Amino acid sequence: LGQSGALSRYCAKLAGLYPSDPLAALRADEIFEMGQEMSGMNPIVNIFTGELFETKKAEYMGGFPKKAQALVKRLGEKKFFCGDEVTYGDFSVYHVLDMVLLLDEKALADFPTLVAWMGRVAELSGVKEYLQTRARVVGVGTAPRT
Repeated sequence: LGQSGALSRYCAKLAGLYPSDPLAALRADEIFEMGQEMSGMNPIVNIFTGELFETKKAEYMGGFPKKAQALVKRLGEKKFFCGDEVTYGDFSVYHVLDMVLLLDEKALADFPTLVAWMGRVAELSGVKEYLQTRARVVGVGTAPRT
């Protein structure tokens, strides 16, 4: 199997992170896809170096505030993007924002709603432990590796 969305939904169902209600599942899928649309950050952090890195980073970060504002609007006052329960969509977006912060630790300074949401995700059981022990990417922009 080679489609990341299909694999992500499959794993989400196994982990209890995919809603059984069709409308709630649609909302979780929407958030997952928002994360996918922002995933251009992946090669910037993990592959690109030198001038290409600088160019792609500037392009991405130039459009980031608009994307972050869309996330703020979608999150609203909810605990997680789909309500009181975390879904796989939250993890899709968290991954992207975590990489954005790796490039610019102040990138969310104007988006306290997203900072608070990231804090809630980071404190989830299992997530907290993972974040404390995971390998960090080093050499971003020059020789990326974990």
